[in-house]
Amino acid sequence: MATTRFTQRINGFVYGYSDINVDINGKIFDEVTELNYEATIEKGELRGTSPVPAGYTIGYTTYKGSMTLSKDQATEFMKLLGNGFAAVPFTITVTYGPTRDSLTELKTATDVLNGCAIASISNTHTPGATALQVKFDLVIQDIAFEGGPENPGGIRAFNPNQ
Repeated sequence: MATTRFTQRINGFVYGYSDINVDINGKIFDEVTELNYEATIEKGELRGTSPVPAGYTIGYTTYKGSMTLSKDQATEFMKLLGNGFAAVPFTITVTYGPTRDSLTELKTATDVLNGCAIASISNTHTPGATALQVKFDLVIQDIAFEGGPENPGGIRAFNPNQ
């Protein structure tokens, strides 16, 4: 039997931007035009007189992100957080899917962004047919990749139980 190095998905379904649901403190926001989040792990290196590292520190993680909302939903978002919104922590749950994992099973993926706070707000509007949007830069305390009901702890940069 011949083997192939190419994977073909059932019915060819993969996640697309329109498959994303963004839930902030229990409210769905559907006019998110851009969503970015990342984990950066800074490792320290021990070097002696050897030309190769003797070892690495476990390092520390920095989480950050941003999201852009329509002007209307940006106002809703700030009202949800309330007066003094810059000091109010919130959780963003990002759900991808569902897509068909097989002929009979639907699959979703969930990332949970815990301890989010607004770091900056940017209103940049230009003339033209484009809808007005507001960008929020975020600081994030922790990200549980592939979290959600099936895997409440998610996959994290550092295991909180160790």
